[in-house]
Amino acid sequence: MQSTTNPKGFGTSQLGVQKGFNIASFSSCCGSCRCSRQQNQGALNGFSISLRSLESADTRHRLAYRSGVQKILHDDLDTYYAQIEQRDNPGLRGKPVAVGKNGARGVLTTASYEARRFGVGSALPVATAKRLCPQLIVVPIRMEVYRCESQKIHEVFARYADLTEPLSLDEAYLDVTEPKQGPPSGTLLAGRIRADIRDAVGLTASVGISYCKFLAKLGPGMNKPDGQTVITPEHAQQLIPTLPVAAFFGVGPKTAARLNELGIHTGQDLREQTREFLVDRFGKHGGYLFDIARGIDERPVNPDRLRKSIGAETTFEQDVISQGALIAELVLACNLGQSKYNLSRQGS
Repeated sequence: MQSTTNPKGFGTSQLGVQKGFNIASFSSCCGSCRCSRQQNQGALNGFSISLRSLESADTRHRLAYRSGVQKILHDDLDTYYAQIEQRDNPGLRGKPVAVGKNGARGVLTTASYEARRFGVGSALPVATAKRLCPQLIVVPIRMEVYRCESQKIHEVFARYADLTEPLSLDEAYLDVTEPKQGPPSGTLLAGRIRADIRDAVGLTASVGISYCKFLAKLGPGMNKPDGQTVITPEHAQQLIPTLPVAAFFGVGPKTAARLNELGIHTGQDLREQTREFLVDRFGKHGGYLFDIARGIDERPVNPDRLRKSIGAETTFEQDVISQGALIAELVLACNLGQSKYNLSRQGS
């Protein structure tokens, strides 16, 4: 890492090169707003006072976004399940660890960084993982422990933001445009939240900081583990063209394949298409693709986001061919899915 002085008045910054981009982590500004721009400064003086007087959270969000002062964090714990297992069992620290159901047909849910060096990761069959890493230690899932720790982590998030959007047990968006406490700097707040998580549960987290959800979510993966990444509006315009289309929020494998068939492989390729071209081929989603390729993402942090799906699965050690047995297993899976839904509605 190299320290330098940013010419735009952000103060001291750290510049690093990772995955082919320059990543800046600014220490003396929100880093995700345009508050260093002279033309916006007059409008920003007292802006935070007027925002809180607005009744609608959606109105506050849109004003903050369009005025260039919005600050969104994406907090993501590092290899959450595996990190908890290494925390609770010191003998596992520094060793390749995976969490999942051991056995011939077991599947992993996550793996420690020591295991990932061998190509071991989530959703990998245990048998395959052990071929890649013969010394791999597979520990059973302890979901109740993970849920308990998750509650403590989300309590930390709630200390700093009124608007938090949980994505899973170990990750969430936070709108810290107007933090409940702490400095008005998104970068400094991210550091405080990471420190509070470490104090509360003894775990590390990585954070992305930007002016919109799409870019904030990219941040943690650029500086893991135990890091944070700021993506400014200026940096976004350099970063987005280099991204593969599969890295864009809302682009799943099928959409990525369709884009690739059209010769669209990167953000730059996507930018070169007209809105009409994309809408003609992808409908309303095409308009979203046109905007997101230009760093335009007005989605607010939504604490009440409806969960679109809940899954429950079982891996059989032996093939099950009896219709009666399969129906019984399906009923169990449905009941488990209903329990998960009930827990999610209770905020667990």
